[in-house]
Amino acid sequence: MRLKKKILVSGHPSEKQAQLKAMLQSLGYEALDQTAFTGSEHPDLSILDIRGMEGPPWEFLKELTEKWSDTPVIVVGDKKIDWIVTAMKMGASNCLSEPFDRQELENTLLNMIDEDNLASEIHHLSEISKEQPSWLVSAASAAMSEIKKIVEHVSATDVTVLLRGESGTGKGVIARAIYSSSKRRESPFVKINCAALPKELLESELFGYEKGAFTGAYQRKAGKFGLAHGGTIFLDEISEMHTSLQAKLLHVLETGEFSRLGGEENEKVDVRIIAATSSDLEASVRTGQFREDLFYRLNVVNIRIPALRERKEEIPLLSEYFLRQYHREYNKPYHSLSPETLAAFLHYHWPGNIRELENFIKRIVILGDEHCNLPVLFSKTAFSAAREDPSPFSLKQVSREVSKKLESEVIRKVLNQTRWNRRKAAEILKISYRSLLYKIKEGGLETSS
Repeated sequence: MRLKKKILVSGHPSEKQAQLKAMLQSLGYEALDQTAFTGSEHPDLSILDIRGMEGPPWEFLKELTEKWSDTPVIVVGDKKIDWIVTAMKMGASNCLSEPFDRQELENTLLNMIDEDNLASEIHHLSEISKEQPSWLVSAASAAMSEIKKIVEHVSATDVTVLLRGESGTGKGVIARAIYSSSKRRESPFVKINCAALPKELLESELFGYEKGAFTGAYQRKAGKFGLAHGGTIFLDEISEMHTSLQAKLLHVLETGEFSRLGGEENEKVDVRIIAATSSDLEASVRTGQFREDLFYRLNVVNIRIPALRERKEEIPLLSEYFLRQYHREYNKPYHSLSPETLAAFLHYHWPGNIRELENFIKRIVILGDEHCNLPVLFSKTAFSAAREDPSPFSLKQVSREVSKKLESEVIRKVLNQTRWNRRKAAEILKISYRSLLYKIKEGGLETSS
């Protein structure tokens, strides 16, 4: 059963349009005519056939994109290609020029449907765990794909992990991803920022205290390690921990025991530790600010998360994710970023990384103006250059490449599950057998079987 059934076909009625509708019906879609434009039906996809139309057809395209802003539009035209650039600028999602056959039409429709389903799946997963949005959409770069593989390996173990990278790169997101994929995912995930509290408060937060341990300790308090028993504790900005506390942490790592402030007995604890830092720990070891023995205990698996400027190909998808998230959260009408703003995003160096991008998108949604802070973030010279030269990235190009990559991963997993029974895999994926063969060939999957 297809996930998208209703396709609106509009344009000047002709014999070619009748053939197009017949193709759609033979592929199992319901072809709606232009009367749907004034009715209550909402198409899953629109096709504007401009072949044989008198005068500029772009007013029709404008009406389609305005009436159903969330519905992709394919423009079908003649052999000339000069109209394609205009169609894409006016909001078309894809173009088909004659001659094209039934197979090419089917592949175009399936690719667009799968991209939309991918976005829906990303949204669904992000609703399940809003603490890891960027991890779900950011494996678009080679660096993040490699990190994803490492996370999959370490999640099956209890080894200590040290996450390194600039502030705002998503270290907390990676920590959450490791926890969510581990055997401890049903137990607590406890996070504490070691830079946010002074030494005395941090010690009581980590290890807890007994009643009467100090003035104001009116009752016993369980520390973060006690609360995290059986689960995972995430120590963010570990480099800011005082050396005396570092000794206590080392003791926990070595013995699995700790004592509360004012306590006389040690308490056993079963906790997996993930630490993170934006500082140069090796330099801190050399200056005596961080214990060398603790460093080696923490540094069992070391994951460096690159800055956003090192993986700019992820900016379009991250921007789109945050746009949709905050439009829903603040109940605002959805508007995509203009090519001009996206180009400026791609030229900016993002010193605050993903956190800065997220906050900027949030301001855009709240204020309803995507240019609200461009004078602050981008110099006039840089912004002008971005307007004239949006290369080397294109939102459609990046989204298409990422969609194909993730699509291939899903197909490979299903094929492995079915032991490469292609017909069974096609049923699970809800696509035709022939389309699956095409996607296997297109994704180069037959070489990995």
